[in-house]
Formats: sequence, structure tokens, C-alpha cells
Amino acid sequence: MALSVDSALSKALKHEKKFEWQSAAAIYRAILDDFPNNTSAIKGYNRALDRVNKPPSVLSEPPQEETNALLHLYTAGQFERALSSAQRLLKAFPRSFSLLNFMGALYLQKRILHRH
Repeated sequence: MALSVDSALSKALKHEKKFEWQSAAAIYRAILDDFPNNTSAIKGYNRALDRVNKPPSVLSEPPQEETNALLHLYTAGQFERALSSAQRLLKAFPRSFSLLNFMGALYLQKRILHRH
């Protein structure tokens, strides 16, 4: 990220004040890519997504490219990375049935692997 985290957060807030929710969400998403546990970015991202003019059913699920990335990690046998990514996404999409289902499959796979 070219900007410092504080500068990026400030820029995202300026977009929010102008009701530019998609721009704000993009900046928060960029912060989360580098700093997935940044509480301010998580809250800002959720806040911006809530205001984007989309039906609630769309907002409750992560973008398809994020889901595809998780499936790629899973099929490559990178279960720990997939679980970490799914947990990060769940913070942004806490009502996502597909993420919860995916995490269940990961925990089951992890349990099966640890038995052997």
C-alpha cells in the first residue's frame, strides 16, 4: 500500500463524508489486504458496504473472486491458508452462509487430516 494506513483511513473517511461508498470500500479493502486485523478498516469496510446500493442478499456474501480464491486454496490442499482467508472474510461478511459452510468443510478436513 503506497499510503500509510492512517492516510488511507483518512482518505476513506473523506469518501464516506462525500457519500462515495464504493470508493471508501475499495480503500478499506486495500488496507485489509495488507492488514487483515485492522479494526478501523474492518468497521469502515462494513459501514461502506452497508451503504452501497445493493440488495442485502448481495451484501451478505463476499465477491465471487474471493470465493474462487478460497476454493483454489482448498483444492490445492492449502487448508490453513484457506481457513485464515475465510476467517478474514467472515469478519467483513458475518452473515455469509457460504463462508460458514466453507469453514465447516475446512474444519472437517482439518479433523480428518489430524486423525491420520
